[in-house]
Parts: sequence; C-alpha cells; structure tokens
Amino acid sequence: MARGAHMPTTSKENSFNVTKDRVQRTLTKTMANSKVMADKTSHLLVSFLSTILTGVLVLAVSVFLYGTFYYAYMPVEMHHLPVHLQFTPCPDSTLRCSFPSAQLNLKRNQKLLQGQTYSISLKLDIPDSPVNEDHGMFMSCVKISSTSGEQIGESCKSSISEYRSSLLRTMETISYSPALLTGFSAQKQELHINYFSNFQTDPHTPAEVINVEIHSKHLQVAEASLEIHAELEGLRHLMYRHPWISSFLGVSTNILILTTIILISWARFLQPEDDSEVTTD
Repeated sequence: MARGAHMPTTSKENSFNVTKDRVQRTLTKTMANSKVMADKTSHLLVSFLSTILTGVLVLAVSVFLYGTFYYAYMPVEMHHLPVHLQFTPCPDSTLRCSFPSAQLNLKRNQKLLQGQTYSISLKLDIPDSPVNEDHGMFMSCVKISSTSGEQIGESCKSSISEYRSSLLRTMETISYSPALLTGFSAQKQELHINYFSNFQTDPHTPAEVINVEIHSKHLQVAEASLEIHAELEGLRHLMYRHPWISSFLGVSTNILILTTIILISWARFLQPEDDSEVTTD
C-alpha cells in the first residue's frame, strides 16, 4: 500500500519538472530572440541616423562649395559709381575756369576681373534749362589707369541733349504738373554716353583709377554716375540668367562627386582583408 501511494507522487513531480524545463527553455528562447531583435533594431536605427547625417553633411558641403565657386567666379553684373564733378570757379564771375572732372578709385569689391569684358558708360542728368538747350554738342572723356599712373585705356565721345520744341515742353509741363509740384518728378534729361564696349583689364596692370572729364565750361549737370556693366558669356551667362538651373546642376554635381568618394571609401574600409598564410619550412 505504501509503495502504491508513492508512485502517483513521483509522476506528478516528473511532470512538474518537465513543465518547468519547458517554461525555462521558452523564456530563455524568448529572451534570446528579444535580445537579437533589440540588437537588430538598434543597429538599424544607428545605420538610419548615420545615413541621414551623412546625407545632410553631403548636402551642406555641396551647397557651400557651389556658393564659394559662385562668388569667386561670378563678377558683379553692374557697378553704379557716383561721379562727383569738381571744377575751378573763376574768382571774378560765376563762370568756370576749368572743365568739370572727377577721379574714381575702385575699391576691392569693385575691381574688374581679368579675362572678363566690360562696357563702361556715363549717365548724366542735365536739367532742361535754357543754357543746356542752347549749348549744343560737347565732348567728354574717360581715362582708365593704375594706381601708379600707367594709362590702360582712354575714350572720348561727343554728345548732345535731346531737342524739344517749346510746344512739347509746354504740354509736358501741363501733363506732369502734379508730379512736378509734389517733387516726384523733375524737368531733366538723362544722357547715356558709352565709352567702352569690350574692355578687358591687363593682368600686369590692373584698372584701379578712372578719371572722368567733361570738356565744357557751360554745361549744367545735376547728377552723374559711371556704369560698369559686365558682358557675361558662356557659363557666367547661364549662372546669372538662370540661377536656379545652374545652382541645381552645380549642387547635384557636387553631391554626385562627394557620394562617389564616400561610397568608394566605405567599400574600401568594409572590404575583408585576405589573410595570407605564411608557411615557413
């Protein structure tokens, strides 16, 4: 009787132990799978973040390289330099005893690039006064030289103000009377005198000083300015006239080059090294 009563107890213990072992194996397997999944997830997250940061870095470097190239390669399309004319007044009258002239010293950001062609012109604002109306033609000259005084170019042109009849002046005065009375407009003419069309600087003698002289002692000038216009051609014309297209192409090219360099470097770094066995006799 005692041996029969002990057998059910032993079978219960065996089944409990088997169940316990199964539970432990299941927990161990689950923990191992969880650890593997966590490692894979962290590795995937790190790879994703490194890819995103690398892409942002490549984009930032590409934009910086294109911007540096743009500001180093592209000239300023137009320079508007104010011209302050000076003359020697006559001591005994209100007339001038010298021609109006001005000297302009080009600053660092106004220097002309070598190999780039420029057109140089003078804009004169002259009032519609009886003196200018009866003046007729006049001469004006522009001389370009270096700081040492070596002359690079010189050009002289003749100009004349536009003729307007007394009837046209009366009609214009009546039509623009509100703007004239309020100061939004003035009775004056703009004269554009072009001196150089394809001017290029000498690499050994840079253009740094521009002298302007008007060969007339009676012409009345309200305001004068020198316009230096860069004649853009080829790649510079594309970069200036189509900035979005040129910037897209430039940044894309930089991204392609940098990505190629990074991929080659990664492939070289991750390539397994062949361990050659060195056998000694």
